[in-house]
Amino acid sequence: MNRAVIKRWAARIWLLLLVAFLVLALKSQKLSFEYIAEHISLSTFVLSLALIIAGKILVILLVRGVLRSSGEDRGLAFAWYAYSRADIAKYIPGGIWGLTSRLAIYRTAGIGFTKGGKLLLAETGILIVASFASGASFIAVSEFSMISWATCGVAAFLFIYGFSNLVVPMATKQDATIITLQQVSAWILFGLSFAVVVPDAEAFWAQLAGIFNVGFAAGTLAIFAPSGIGVRELVVGFLASRTGDLSVQNLIELSLLHRAVWIVADLLVFVPTLLRPYAVPEK
Repeated sequence: MNRAVIKRWAARIWLLLLVAFLVLALKSQKLSFEYIAEHISLSTFVLSLALIIAGKILVILLVRGVLRSSGEDRGLAFAWYAYSRADIAKYIPGGIWGLTSRLAIYRTAGIGFTKGGKLLLAETGILIVASFASGASFIAVSEFSMISWATCGVAAFLFIYGFSNLVVPMATKQDATIITLQQVSAWILFGLSFAVVVPDAEAFWAQLAGIFNVGFAAGTLAIFAPSGIGVRELVVGFLASRTGDLSVQNLIELSLLHRAVWIVADLLVFVPTLLRPYAVPEK
Protein backbone atom coordinates (compact mmCIF):
# COMPACT_ATOMS: atom_id res chain seq x y z
CA MET A 1 0.00 0.00 0.00
CA ASN A 2 1.60 3.29 -1.12
CA ARG A 3 1.62 6.59 0.73
CA ALA A 4 -1.16 8.16 -1.35
CA VAL A 5 -3.56 5.33 -0.50
CA ILE A 6 -2.64 5.46 3.19
CA LYS A 7 -3.13 9.23 3.26
CA ARG A 8 -6.47 8.97 1.46
CA TRP A 9 -7.82 6.40 3.90
CA ALA A 10 -6.42 8.26 6.90
CA ALA A 11 -8.20 11.42 5.72
CA ARG A 12 -11.50 9.57 5.32
CA ILE A 13 -11.25 7.98 8.76
CA TRP A 14 -10.34 11.33 10.31
CA LEU A 15 -13.34 13.05 8.71
CA LEU A 16 -15.65 10.28 9.89
CA LEU A 17 -14.30 10.62 13.43
CA LEU A 18 -14.85 14.39 13.30
CA VAL A 19 -18.44 13.97 12.12
CA ALA A 20 -19.08 11.41 14.87
CA PHE A 21 -17.53 13.75 17.45
CA LEU A 22 -19.69 16.68 16.36
CA VAL A 23 -22.88 14.59 16.35
CA LEU A 24 -22.20 13.20 19.83
CA ALA A 25 -21.13 16.60 21.17
CA LEU A 26 -24.27 18.29 19.85
CA LYS A 27 -26.47 15.45 21.09
CA SER A 28 -24.99 15.63 24.60
CA GLN A 29 -25.02 19.46 24.44
CA LYS A 30 -21.30 19.64 25.10
CA LEU A 31 -21.31 21.86 22.03
CA SER A 32 -24.42 24.02 21.92
CA PHE A 33 -23.14 27.22 20.25
CA GLU A 34 -25.36 29.26 22.59
CA TYR A 35 -22.29 31.21 23.69
CA ILE A 36 -21.62 32.24 20.09
CA ALA A 37 -25.25 33.25 19.53
CA GLU A 38 -25.12 35.49 22.60
CA HIS A 39 -21.73 37.14 22.05
CA ILE A 40 -20.91 37.23 18.32
CA SER A 41 -22.38 39.91 16.05
CA LEU A 42 -22.55 40.22 12.28
CA SER A 43 -19.97 43.02 12.36
CA THR A 44 -17.52 40.67 14.10
CA PHE A 45 -18.09 38.06 11.40
CA VAL A 46 -17.49 40.63 8.64
CA LEU A 47 -14.33 41.97 10.31
CA SER A 48 -12.86 38.49 10.69
CA LEU A 49 -13.79 37.69 7.08
CA ALA A 50 -12.10 40.85 5.79
CA LEU A 51 -8.90 40.08 7.72
CA ILE A 52 -8.78 36.54 6.34
CA ILE A 53 -9.32 37.66 2.74
CA ALA A 54 -6.60 40.31 3.08
CA GLY A 55 -4.23 37.65 4.44
CA LYS A 56 -5.09 35.27 1.61
CA ILE A 57 -4.26 37.93 -0.97
CA LEU A 58 -0.82 38.18 0.63
CA VAL A 59 -0.48 34.39 0.39
CA ILE A 60 -1.35 34.65 -3.31
CA LEU A 61 1.50 37.13 -3.60
CA LEU A 62 3.70 34.46 -1.97
CA VAL A 63 2.66 32.00 -4.68
CA ARG A 64 3.61 34.53 -7.33
CA GLY A 65 6.84 35.41 -5.53
CA VAL A 66 7.97 31.78 -5.36
CA LEU A 67 7.12 31.29 -9.04
CA ARG A 68 8.86 34.48 -10.12
CA SER A 69 11.97 33.81 -8.03
CA SER A 70 12.22 30.42 -9.73
CA GLY A 71 12.01 31.84 -13.25
CA GLU A 72 8.37 30.80 -13.69
CA ASP A 73 6.46 34.08 -13.38
CA ARG A 74 3.01 33.82 -14.98
CA GLY A 75 1.53 36.98 -13.48
CA LEU A 76 -0.77 37.71 -10.55
CA ALA A 77 -3.89 36.35 -12.29
CA PHE A 78 -2.27 32.94 -12.71
CA ALA A 79 -1.06 32.89 -9.10
CA TRP A 80 -4.61 33.73 -7.95
CA TYR A 81 -6.05 31.00 -10.19
CA ALA A 82 -3.58 28.35 -9.06
CA TYR A 83 -3.95 29.18 -5.36
CA SER A 84 -7.72 29.56 -5.17
CA ARG A 85 -8.54 26.49 -7.26
CA ALA A 86 -6.25 24.28 -5.20
CA ASP A 87 -7.50 25.91 -2.00
CA ILE A 88 -11.05 24.77 -2.74
CA ALA A 89 -9.92 21.32 -3.90
CA LYS A 90 -8.30 20.63 -0.52
CA TYR A 91 -11.78 20.26 1.02
CA ILE A 92 -12.60 17.29 -1.22
CA PRO A 93 -12.44 14.11 0.90
CA GLY A 94 -9.25 12.22 0.22
CA GLY A 95 -6.72 14.73 1.45
CA ILE A 96 -4.66 14.93 -1.75
CA TRP A 97 -6.78 16.99 -4.12
CA GLY A 98 -5.34 20.36 -3.14
CA LEU A 99 -1.87 19.07 -3.98
CA THR A 100 -2.84 17.31 -7.20
CA SER A 101 -4.92 20.27 -8.37
CA ARG A 102 -2.03 22.71 -8.00
CA LEU A 103 0.42 20.36 -9.73
CA ALA A 104 -2.05 19.82 -12.58
CA ILE A 105 -2.46 23.58 -13.05
CA TYR A 106 1.30 24.04 -13.03
CA ARG A 107 1.77 21.25 -15.55
CA THR A 108 -0.83 22.80 -17.87
CA ALA A 109 1.12 26.05 -17.66
CA GLY A 110 4.30 24.32 -18.75
CA ILE A 111 5.84 23.78 -15.31
CA GLY A 112 7.09 20.22 -14.98
CA PHE A 113 5.90 17.89 -12.23
CA THR A 114 9.26 17.80 -10.45
CA LYS A 115 9.75 21.55 -10.48
CA GLY A 116 6.11 22.17 -9.58
CA GLY A 117 6.47 19.85 -6.61
CA LYS A 118 9.57 21.68 -5.42
CA LEU A 119 7.84 25.07 -5.76
CA LEU A 120 4.79 23.85 -3.85
CA LEU A 121 7.00 22.32 -1.16
CA ALA A 122 8.91 25.60 -0.78
CA GLU A 123 5.68 27.59 -0.57
CA THR A 124 4.15 25.23 1.99
CA GLY A 125 7.35 25.27 4.04
CA ILE A 126 7.35 29.07 4.11
CA LEU A 127 3.70 29.12 5.21
CA ILE A 128 4.35 26.66 8.05
CA VAL A 129 7.50 28.45 9.21
CA ALA A 130 5.83 31.86 8.98
CA SER A 131 2.73 30.75 10.89
CA PHE A 132 4.78 29.05 13.61
CA ALA A 133 7.38 31.83 13.95
CA SER A 134 4.78 34.58 14.08
CA GLY A 135 2.65 32.56 16.48
CA ALA A 136 5.55 31.82 18.81
CA SER A 137 6.51 35.50 18.75
CA PHE A 138 3.00 36.60 19.66
CA ILE A 139 2.82 34.08 22.50
CA ALA A 140 6.27 35.07 23.79
CA VAL A 141 5.20 38.68 24.26
CA SER A 142 4.64 38.84 28.01
CA GLU A 143 4.16 42.61 28.21
CA PHE A 144 3.08 45.28 25.78
CA SER A 145 6.38 47.13 25.61
CA MET A 146 8.20 48.31 22.51
CA ILE A 147 11.28 46.29 23.45
CA SER A 148 9.41 42.98 23.69
CA TRP A 149 7.50 43.62 20.48
CA ALA A 150 10.66 44.64 18.63
CA THR A 151 12.66 41.66 19.89
CA CYS A 152 10.03 39.09 18.97
CA GLY A 153 9.27 40.80 15.66
CA VAL A 154 12.92 40.89 14.58
CA ALA A 155 13.43 37.26 15.62
CA ALA A 156 10.41 36.11 13.60
CA PHE A 157 11.46 38.20 10.59
CA LEU A 158 14.99 36.80 10.54
CA PHE A 159 13.76 33.24 10.94
CA ILE A 160 11.27 33.53 8.06
CA TYR A 161 13.79 35.43 5.93
CA GLY A 162 16.49 32.80 6.42
CA PHE A 163 14.14 29.96 5.58
CA SER A 164 12.74 31.73 2.49
CA ASN A 165 16.24 32.45 1.23
CA LEU A 166 17.10 28.78 1.74
CA VAL A 167 14.15 27.04 0.07
CA VAL A 168 13.23 29.33 -2.84
CA PRO A 169 15.39 28.58 -5.90
CA MET A 170 17.30 31.58 -7.27
CA ALA A 171 15.78 33.93 -4.68
CA THR A 172 17.64 37.21 -4.28
CA LYS A 173 17.89 39.03 -0.97
CA GLN A 174 15.22 41.41 -2.23
CA ASP A 175 12.91 38.51 -3.13
CA ALA A 176 13.37 36.93 0.30
CA THR A 177 12.77 40.28 2.02
CA ILE A 178 9.54 40.89 0.10
CA ILE A 179 8.29 37.35 0.74
CA THR A 180 9.09 37.70 4.45
CA LEU A 181 7.32 41.06 4.80
CA GLN A 182 4.28 39.68 3.01
CA GLN A 183 4.10 36.61 5.23
CA VAL A 184 4.65 38.50 8.48
CA SER A 185 1.78 40.79 7.46
CA ALA A 186 -0.39 37.85 6.38
CA TRP A 187 0.01 36.02 9.68
CA ILE A 188 -0.68 39.13 11.70
CA LEU A 189 -3.96 39.41 9.79
CA PHE A 190 -4.78 35.71 10.17
CA GLY A 191 -4.04 35.76 13.89
CA LEU A 192 -6.16 38.86 14.40
CA SER A 193 -9.01 37.28 12.42
CA PHE A 194 -9.32 34.72 15.22
CA ALA A 195 -8.66 37.10 18.10
CA VAL A 196 -11.53 39.39 17.06
CA VAL A 197 -14.12 36.60 17.34
CA VAL A 198 -13.19 35.94 20.99
CA PRO A 199 -15.29 38.22 23.25
CA ASP A 200 -13.53 40.48 25.74
CA ALA A 201 -10.07 39.46 24.51
CA GLU A 202 -8.49 42.92 24.55
CA ALA A 203 -6.06 42.01 27.33
CA PHE A 204 -4.71 38.86 25.66
CA TRP A 205 -5.39 39.27 21.94
CA ALA A 206 -1.71 38.81 21.06
CA GLN A 207 -1.61 35.42 22.76
CA LEU A 208 -4.83 34.37 21.00
CA ALA A 209 -3.44 35.45 17.63
CA GLY A 210 -0.25 33.50 18.33
CA ILE A 211 -2.11 30.39 19.43
CA PHE A 212 -4.18 30.43 16.25
CA ASN A 213 -1.07 30.69 14.09
CA VAL A 214 0.59 27.80 15.93
CA GLY A 215 -2.63 25.81 15.56
CA PHE A 216 -2.60 26.51 11.83
CA ALA A 217 0.94 25.16 11.56
CA ALA A 218 -0.08 22.03 13.47
CA GLY A 219 -3.09 21.53 11.20
CA THR A 220 -0.99 21.91 8.07
CA LEU A 221 1.50 19.33 9.33
CA ALA A 222 -1.35 16.89 10.02
CA ILE A 223 -1.43 15.53 6.47
CA PHE A 224 -4.33 13.19 7.31
CA ALA A 225 -6.63 16.17 8.00
CA PRO A 226 -7.77 18.01 4.84
CA SER A 227 -7.00 21.71 5.38
CA GLY A 228 -6.11 20.82 8.98
CA ILE A 229 -9.80 20.42 9.83
CA GLY A 230 -10.23 19.35 13.44
CA VAL A 231 -6.56 19.51 14.36
CA ARG A 232 -6.38 23.31 14.20
CA GLU A 233 -9.57 23.68 16.25
CA LEU A 234 -8.47 21.25 18.95
CA VAL A 235 -5.00 22.80 19.31
CA VAL A 236 -6.44 26.32 19.48
CA GLY A 237 -9.17 25.30 21.92
CA PHE A 238 -6.88 23.60 24.42
CA LEU A 239 -4.03 26.12 24.24
CA ALA A 240 -6.26 29.19 24.37
CA SER A 241 -8.14 27.88 27.42
CA ARG A 242 -4.99 28.64 29.43
CA THR A 243 -5.04 32.27 28.33
CA GLY A 244 -8.33 33.75 29.49
CA ASP A 245 -11.48 32.81 31.36
CA LEU A 246 -13.15 30.89 28.54
CA SER A 247 -13.62 27.14 28.74
CA VAL A 248 -12.21 24.67 26.24
CA GLN A 249 -15.79 24.06 25.07
CA ASN A 250 -16.41 27.73 24.27
CA LEU A 251 -13.05 28.10 22.56
CA ILE A 252 -13.63 25.05 20.36
CA GLU A 253 -17.01 26.52 19.42
CA LEU A 254 -15.31 29.82 18.55
CA SER A 255 -12.68 27.91 16.55
CA LEU A 256 -15.44 26.16 14.60
CA LEU A 257 -17.07 29.52 13.94
CA HIS A 258 -13.76 30.87 12.70
CA ARG A 259 -13.39 27.81 10.48
CA ALA A 260 -16.78 28.63 8.95
CA VAL A 261 -15.63 32.20 8.30
CA TRP A 262 -12.42 30.82 6.78
CA ILE A 263 -14.39 28.61 4.38
CA VAL A 264 -16.51 31.60 3.32
CA ALA A 265 -13.26 33.49 2.65
CA ASP A 266 -11.96 30.56 0.57
CA LEU A 267 -15.15 30.67 -1.51
CA LEU A 268 -15.02 34.44 -1.99
CA VAL A 269 -11.39 34.27 -3.13
CA PHE A 270 -12.36 31.44 -5.49
CA VAL A 271 -15.35 33.24 -7.07
CA PRO A 272 -13.30 35.58 -9.33
CA THR A 273 -11.87 32.55 -11.15
CA LEU A 274 -15.45 31.56 -12.04
CA LEU A 275 -16.65 35.03 -13.00
CA ARG A 276 -13.64 35.58 -15.23
CA PRO A 277 -12.52 32.20 -16.55
CA TYR A 278 -9.45 32.12 -18.71
CA ALA A 279 -7.00 29.66 -20.20
CA VAL A 280 -4.03 28.83 -18.02
CA PRO A 281 -1.16 30.68 -19.71
CA GLU A 282 1.71 28.64 -21.07
CA LYS A 283 5.27 29.86 -20.97
